[in-house]
Amino acid sequence: MARRIFLSFPISRELRFQVALFSAARFVTDTLFRMVYPFLPVLAQGLGVSVSTITLAVTGRSLTGALGPFLASVGDSRGRKAGMLFGIGIYTLGAGLVVFWPAYPAFFAALTLCGLGTLVFIPSMQAYVGDRVPYQQRGFALALTELSWSISFILGVPLAGFLIARYGWLAPFPLLALLGAI
Repeated sequence: MARRIFLSFPISRELRFQVALFSAARFVTDTLFRMVYPFLPVLAQGLGVSVSTITLAVTGRSLTGALGPFLASVGDSRGRKAGMLFGIGIYTLGAGLVVFWPAYPAFFAALTLCGLGTLVFIPSMQAYVGDRVPYQQRGFALALTELSWSISFILGVPLAGFLIARYGWLAPFPLLALLGAI
């Protein structure tokens, strides 16, 4: 049913592909964003710090939200595609940082970078969709990309939990960095 609705979406095939790709990118970024909460104790143990110490990293990431209005303008000043690539690049750098340096300072920096990358990527992506999708279909296109943040908790977080249970606390980070690079 969902596939039929998406395929009958009255925009070009290329734009449908882009909306699907943007939804996938949001799924990846939001999975890392959301997986931290249920696995705080596991991540803290893996990093060798207390849960209260690891929540400081979450607080640092949350504080990056104050920069949102300033970072959102990257897509306006440098172009939508440049903003999206810059944002996903920062995210990928953050996710990859933990892979190469699995320590608390890197984890803190990774969460902060992932938060900053998301603050650049999402407004640029939404502006890109707004520029290209006809007004009558714009709400549907944006709604499809917005679904990914909830689906990331429904599917992405359990997948991260499976990887953590099977391979350890670090396991989701290489996958999320790779998917960010793709």
